[in-house]
Amino acid sequence: MRSRLLVLMFLILGLHTQAQYYLLNFKGVGAATTIDSIRVLNLAQNTTVKINGTDTLLLAGVVGQPKPQLFNQRIDAWPLPSNGECKIKFFSPLKENAHITIFDASGRKILTEVIPLASGENFFDISALPAGINILHIQLSNYNLSTKIPVVQKGNSVPSIHNFSHQPVLKKSKAVIVMQYNDNEVLLFKAYSGNYARFQPWIINASQTIYFDFIACTDAIGNNYPVVRIGNQVWMAQNLKTTQFNNGTPIPIVTDNNTWLNTTTPAMSWYNNNAAEYGYWGAFYNFYAVEGDNICPPGWHVPSLGDFEQLLVVLQNFGYNYNGMIDPDNDPYSNDFTAKSLSSRYFWSSTDVAGAPGNTDYPNYRNRTAFEAFPYGVRNGYTGAFNNHTITTFFWSKTVTPNQEAYRMQLFYSNPSSGLSTNPKVTGMNVRCIKN
Repeated sequence: MRSRLLVLMFLILGLHTQAQYYLLNFKGVGAATTIDSIRVLNLAQNTTVKINGTDTLLLAGVVGQPKPQLFNQRIDAWPLPSNGECKIKFFSPLKENAHITIFDASGRKILTEVIPLASGENFFDISALPAGINILHIQLSNYNLSTKIPVVQKGNSVPSIHNFSHQPVLKKSKAVIVMQYNDNEVLLFKAYSGNYARFQPWIINASQTIYFDFIACTDAIGNNYPVVRIGNQVWMAQNLKTTQFNNGTPIPIVTDNNTWLNTTTPAMSWYNNNAAEYGYWGAFYNFYAVEGDNICPPGWHVPSLGDFEQLLVVLQNFGYNYNGMIDPDNDPYSNDFTAKSLSSRYFWSSTDVAGAPGNTDYPNYRNRTAFEAFPYGVRNGYTGAFNNHTITTFFWSKTVTPNQEAYRMQLFYSNPSSGLSTNPKVTGMNVRCIKN
């Protein structure tokens, strides 16, 4: 008897206990209003789900204080105390089985049943409840619901559940896809719509509709590039690989090392002169190919040194340093630990240096910006040879130094900082264009 009362007391105290869930819906704006598919990566957990653009994403398992939801985590009960009958309505975000238990006023279990649920609002009737305060308990996979049902007159038969029905409420969604998520984890969304792709990280703290602003980024030969917004800047999230200038002029492909070193006109190449194997990674260009700023897609340009400096300042000001440190001094050269946030999660050589791109530590900061810089290497400006694949990557700026070298940004597998320095103009580097 005492154990029954303890169970009953526990249920009463937990009647309004709620778990945390976030429901996300998605819409396209800008160059495309429909979404074909979305790939969602949880950086901290290294888990991925792929969903259709019309699907709803349910983030489950959140730790934190309850917040307003797009669905009710409660039971609505309409009892008839005079005859022991009650109508029940509750919401389930998932299609699953519910374990139904009813306790009478003494804490004795008087009914147990498992019923199949639909995603949406579910209904059933209860009859023949005994007199007193009965407790209805519904156990779902991720949270529990309970309510009190008062009865004045004892029913004439055994309690039962009947007239079960449901009404879906997510009518516009083809499916509800579940992903485990904890507060403050970074989700990287990659949304695709035809020729357009938008990459964007988010930390989710409320149910909402996420809008992907699709932006055209198509080069002279028809290659389409994903884009990402970082602060007020919009960057290509992939390396440039055009073989023509915007006026249709081909960019000469130079394979011989000595010819490359002695070329003072526009030139390009692929790593190890192998476009079939390395074309996806993007092309190497000498500075003469980028200095005229006629190589990026229309509406885009080769970044200046100032563009790179602004990028690093924004990252430092808003906690993209691998350790979360805020450094609002507007100095891109001090306390810069941003390389991990800019670098891809794969293909880097391994290192034990804390916070470096080649170290898998601080998982919530790996590619946190969605800039996704791969370690493509470099075409050496002193030998013409291809070096350091999986070790480093370089990006040209269009800014020239007084000694006629040019500025660039470098990411290195064992360096937690994003280096801004200079190189000879004959060096072969990647290009990441920035929107005008």
